[in-house]
Amino acid sequence: MFEFNLNHLFSFFMSVPYSYNQDKDLDFHSSPRPFNNFVIMKEGFAEIESDGKTMQFGKGDILFIPKNATYNSTWHFDNGLSWHTIHFDFNEDCNIFKQKDMPVQLLDNSKYSELLELFNKTKNDETLDKEKTFSTVSAFFKICEILVPLIQTRLPKPTFKTLLPAINYLEKNFDKPLTVDYLASLCFLSPSRFYYLFKEHTGFSPIVYKNQLAISSASKDLLINQDESIERIANKNGFSSLIYFERLFKKITGKSPSEYRKQPFYL
Repeated sequence: MFEFNLNHLFSFFMSVPYSYNQDKDLDFHSSPRPFNNFVIMKEGFAEIESDGKTMQFGKGDILFIPKNATYNSTWHFDNGLSWHTIHFDFNEDCNIFKQKDMPVQLLDNSKYSELLELFNKTKNDETLDKEKTFSTVSAFFKICEILVPLIQTRLPKPTFKTLLPAINYLEKNFDKPLTVDYLASLCFLSPSRFYYLFKEHTGFSPIVYKNQLAISSASKDLLINQDESIERIANKNGFSSLIYFERLFKKITGKSPSEYRKQPFYL
């Protein structure tokens, strides 16, 4: 018997249908989502506000929410409220969304019936602790085959290629100490020039960018690894001081680690 472990492809994979008999207001303006989401609406409708724009998400629609997105969603019960979400995050080596700038967006729903069937085949209601079957992987990548080409991306700024060595390094080593001098050397730039270009491109200093990556990783750990201590999660993501981690976490997400852990991690 052959078995396939999704851990080879994903750092997180969870496919869950949700149903409610009342309105839901879920505000994630200050809590960047720690994974990507494909969402299919079965009953009811929602208003999704992100980047200053509001979109209507109703029965028969498909929604994509990228990792690190912030938004507010108001879900309306109208003779039923149900949707199915696939939460996923690829491992670094096979991340098809790596360094893509993608907004929250509605996708073409002309293949809704086919997609709904595929969503149902991926349902697992649990995380990656257990090995999954090839059918789950097959159904998910058929969904990707249909939906990924439809995802709109924003064009990178001209400085992106120059900074790419440092950005790649930060994404793989955010849990380690670093210096601006070292990052600049990866890009063959002076520290001052590197700092200026990096902040112009990302909107953050290199250290703040590193902290954003570390907190994003920690937020996913908090939701997935419920039995792991906050101090252990802080250490695993490069923070030797629990007090500093908790202060920075609340500054970035608007919630303390313990508050964040208690919130629903679906839409």
